Amino acid sequence: MSTLRLVPQHKGDDDACANLQQASDEDIQPLLWPLLECLQDINWPIAAPVLERLLRYRGDDLAEPLFQILGGDDEVWKYWLLTNLLPDVQISVWQALRFKIHAMVRQPTPAELQEEVTEAAAELLSHWKNKS
Repeated sequence: MSTLRLVPQHKGDDDACANLQQASDEDIQPLLWPLLECLQDINWPIAAPVLERLLRYRGDDLAEPLFQILGGDDEVWKYWLLTNLLPDVQISVWQALRFKIHAMVRQPTPAELQEEVTEAAAELLSHWKNKS
């Protein structure tokens, strides 16, 4: 599958999205960062198919780039991940991130408060508490 393009190159890249759906976890593992970048705006047409594929990804290594994004300063990206990807990731990824998300609720930055990231993080914690 390595000869097919798996990362969308523009907001309407249906070909890469179709290839991505057929890709194995091994194929997409080295592409986690650029795939997560496709979720910077959940309203982009490529976001839904990329989100769908990432939710089927079974590698624990998804936690590391998510941890870095949640520690960064792109509040909108954080919000989209908290509300769209993280409610349904595999349990091991959630467990690797839950303390970071608790910290976002307990010690939010002014920007996280302004962009409602803190509220989304609190709702996510409640979601996972009810899920278990």
